[in-house]
Amino acid sequence: MRGVTDPGTEELLRRSGLVLLGTVADQGLPSTDRAWHAVAGVHRPTAAVPLATEDLAAAVDAGWLRAAREWGVLAPGVPDRDGTFLIALSRHEPWTEVRLGDRVRLAEHLVGENARPGQGEFVTLARDGSVTCGVTTEEYDVWIVADSKHLHAAPPTPADPAGADLSKLNFMQVNRLFEAERLRPPYQDGWTLLAFHRTARYLTRLHELGDEATELPWFPAPSAQAAELIPLTAAQARELGAAAAVPIDDDRLAYYLEYQTAAVKSRQGKTRRLPA
Repeated sequence: MRGVTDPGTEELLRRSGLVLLGTVADQGLPSTDRAWHAVAGVHRPTAAVPLATEDLAAAVDAGWLRAAREWGVLAPGVPDRDGTFLIALSRHEPWTEVRLGDRVRLAEHLVGENARPGQGEFVTLARDGSVTCGVTTEEYDVWIVADSKHLHAAPPTPADPAGADLSKLNFMQVNRLFEAERLRPPYQDGWTLLAFHRTARYLTRLHELGDEATELPWFPAPSAQAAELIPLTAAQARELGAAAAVPIDDDRLAYYLEYQTAAVKSRQGKTRRLPA
């Protein structure tokens, strides 16, 4: 056990009403990356709170607390562990052990960049690693997902987007097929097409682009390979989609181009938000 090393994470957790007990380095626990994948692999949430709910943050907190207690994430009644659990705000950080404080406000503060209170993005885990309970913001609802099956199953082979029949998939299934987390090493530098949800504002789809995209007359010149997002019009997004054979939904998604290094590709996820 050691102290929390990220001051920003520490401050967020304290403002959320949690008592910090320290960072956990336990090789026997499922990794934070595994827990996030397990939550994303569940197709039906344990509970869903509509984004239009009045006092969304309080409703999400109540739903998470109910599920966490029912599934044993909080281990009620266990000596020295009542009200303690592990939490991670992203798949790239270690577990932090915390205890519930007097007034918990997780969904008010633990949200993605530029998201409003209630649009939670965090995963919690029982101290023994047996079960996870995550909160993610989807298209119309905030999902609360409790899981033990996916958490301990062998990681599935990532689906091949090139072989998928997109006509048989709904909006959320297409999002999962092209989520940034599906990219696997070895990563390579190159142009990418990013799609952000216009309402929830998180990065929901990412496409690696080939030479067919760069041949479009308006495509940025090689000299534009800088670490900045280039916004696309709806017409440009549709033209690029046709050239690169990727699905476009410009009604619900905002599209951007970006030249990404391998390092950037390796750490992308839903925590990235639509630019202001």
